[in-house]
Amino acid sequence: MTRTEAFMGLNIIHVGAFDIENFGDLLFPDVLRHYLGEYIDNIYYFAPNKCIMPNTDIQVNSIKEIDEFCRFHEVDGIVVGGGDLAHLKKVPMLIPQVSDDWITYEPLNLWITSSMVSKKYNIPLVWNAPGCPIPFSKEESKIVSILMKNVDYITVRDDEAKNVLSSAVDPSEIKVVPDTVFSISKVMPINTLNKLFFDTEIPIQKKKYIFFQGNSAISINDREQIAHYLYKLHLKTGMNVLLQPIGFSLGDLEVINEIASFYPDEFIVSSKHLNQFHILSLIANASYYIGTSLHGFIVANSYSVPSLAFNINKYNKTIGFAKLIRLENNVCYSTDELFEKVEDITLIQNQQKQYLQERIDEHFSTILKVILEFRQKKVIEINKVSDCIFENCENQQIQRIKIMQLQEEIRKKQHEIEIIDKECHDYKIKYEQTVNSVYWKIMKPFRTIIGVLRTLKSK
Repeated sequence: MTRTEAFMGLNIIHVGAFDIENFGDLLFPDVLRHYLGEYIDNIYYFAPNKCIMPNTDIQVNSIKEIDEFCRFHEVDGIVVGGGDLAHLKKVPMLIPQVSDDWITYEPLNLWITSSMVSKKYNIPLVWNAPGCPIPFSKEESKIVSILMKNVDYITVRDDEAKNVLSSAVDPSEIKVVPDTVFSISKVMPINTLNKLFFDTEIPIQKKKYIFFQGNSAISINDREQIAHYLYKLHLKTGMNVLLQPIGFSLGDLEVINEIASFYPDEFIVSSKHLNQFHILSLIANASYYIGTSLHGFIVANSYSVPSLAFNINKYNKTIGFAKLIRLENNVCYSTDELFEKVEDITLIQNQQKQYLQERIDEHFSTILKVILEFRQKKVIEINKVSDCIFENCENQQIQRIKIMQLQEEIRKKQHEIEIIDKECHDYKIKYEQTVNSVYWKIMKPFRTIIGVLRTLKSK
């Protein structure tokens, strides 16, 4: 479908964690614009906190304002996700533009409020393959079931998430679509990342370094052990080790700096605060990726970089993606596994990669279809109302003409009656003049005789 064949000028609300400097969450807008930008005039972003989206000049609105926004703006669709949004918990988060301290972050408001607003204003609601990280209780499932009835297209990013959501939604209504950031190598091909790579000003060469990322999930005791392991890997491979935060909301910087402190002359740490696109270029051009970040793992596989997911907390999202790409062996769950796991890293098969990419392509086509069909339905309903109004107006016009014709007929009859009344009045005057005349009185005896004769004759 091309722009000329579809309804133009769509106004879309995109809901997500766009207020935090977290690598994957900040890539979702770029992926959505790549696929649907041709059809969209305006994209309005909503997150828990009102701010400027990190590393951009894009305004992000607070989810608390979405109801009022939809009341006064034409909105053709609401897109939720991706990211780990579909749960009912609050999580600790670092958001420097909001507070210097860890704050309580409320992603649950994103999908819950979107559901209620879409129902209230009759706006199509689609899920952009978010994650469902935490099982719902029996009581929570009842609430979720009600909210999900307002979603017109339900997708989650892996089978693990589908299993969680199935406690509240018929599994047949849930479609599994790979996390859409997996398409980033299509959105931003590696040859377009050269300038970004050199702009980092990091003294490394492409494909001659190991990219390592970690966050607060790594315990204090494990950080020294990881440092020793990475140094051994550096000696064994002869490659540089780049310690790089991938986001700034989950304690990456603190952990990276502590690991670097054990071998300050051996490890490379960027002195610059790099944005998501610089980090993207560094992962895409690495020899290996090792990290706790799911989206680091996803991006590495998108660019076919050998990668190892350090899933210390045993998150279902990491397990789910590894199963989807058929690389479950590329996940380790403890520091002790790191060294031996690197020896066994395998690359994603091109056939599987292409298959997953096609599912993402189809996914965005479906999102567009859902929104356009909903909009077309609205146009048809408006046209029906217009036709009905027109028909009523036409009928009213006919009735007005008939009334005018009847009124004219009545006016003519009234005029005829007035003429008759006048003639009657004239006749009455003439009659009275006649009966009161001298002649009429003199002739009275003769009229009496004539009357008697007529009576006798009739006998």
